[in-house]
Amino acid sequence: MTRTNGDIASLGYFAGLAENLFFPNTTATEIPFPTNLFPSYSLVGTIVGDGTKLGDQPSVFFGWVLKEAGTNIIYTVIRGTIRAVEWIQDATFNMVSSPTGHGRVEDGFNYVYQSLKVNGQSLVDFVSSQNAPSYGVIGHSLGSAVATYFAVDLAAKVNPKLVELFALASPMTGDQTYVNYAASLANLSRYVVNNYTDLVPKLPPSDAGYVALPDIEIVNPAELATLNPPRYMPNDPLANHMVENYVGMLDITVFDNLRLGAALNPEIISTTKPSTSLLTTVVSSVTNALNSLFSWL
Repeated sequence: MTRTNGDIASLGYFAGLAENLFFPNTTATEIPFPTNLFPSYSLVGTIVGDGTKLGDQPSVFFGWVLKEAGTNIIYTVIRGTIRAVEWIQDATFNMVSSPTGHGRVEDGFNYVYQSLKVNGQSLVDFVSSQNAPSYGVIGHSLGSAVATYFAVDLAAKVNPKLVELFALASPMTGDQTYVNYAASLANLSRYVVNNYTDLVPKLPPSDAGYVALPDIEIVNPAELATLNPPRYMPNDPLANHMVENYVGMLDITVFDNLRLGAALNPEIISTTKPSTSLLTTVVSSVTNALNSLFSWL
C-alpha cells in the first residue's frame, strides 16, 4: 500500500486534534474522540501516560486507539508536547537502551513511551491484541518520537502484518544502530515528514549521536508557492511546527476541507486554524518553566 500526501495529511491531522482538545484541560485523563465529526472512525481505547519524570501528574491523556470502518485498520494517535513540564522532559537528550535492545534512544521520549497504557495494559500489548489486518501509528513532535518507538515494537510483535508510521515534525529518535534496526523491519512502512524551517526535527543534536530515520520527506515553505495548487505557507517560526501547517503543506485541499469543517463545527475551530493566543500561552508557559528549572541549578 502506497500512501499519498493527502492520506498523510488527513491522518496526521488527528495528532493535532488530540493536542488541541487536550490543551484547554491539561490534567485530563480522557478526551472523547469526536466521532460525530469523523464517523468513519470509532474509539477503541484512550491512551494515558506520564509525560514527565517530575511526577507532577503520573497519568494524563496522550491519544486514542481508533478503528476505521470498512478497512478495520487500527490507528494509534499520539499527541505532541503541550505541558511546560513535558518540554523540559523532552530537552534531556540523554541516551538509554532502546525498548527492543537494538541501539540507544532518547531518555525522555522513551520514558513517555514506556508509561503509555490503555485500560491498564501496555500500549503495545493492547493494540496488538486487536488482531487487525494492519496498523497505523500517527504522531506529531514528541508524539512522533514516541510513535516511532511504538511502531518499531509493534511491527516486531505483529510481524508479518503491516505497520505504517505517520510521523510529522519528528525529532531524531536514536543512534545509528537503532535507526538501522527500524529501517530493517520489512513490515514497517515509514512516512516521516519534516518542515525544512522547523527546528524540532534538528533535535536532539547529531553531535550527541542522534541520527534521523531514513526516507524522510522534507517540505520547504520557500518552494511551496511554485507548486500547483499552491500550498499553505507558514509565516511564523513557531507556526512552522504546528500540525495544521504540516497538513497544509502536504495537501492544501485537505487543509481547506478541515478548515471548512471547523467553520461548521465551532468545537474544533482551534484544531484547524493556528491560534495566536494558544501559541503565546505555550511559549509563555515554557519560558517560565525553563526559568524556574535554571533557578534550581
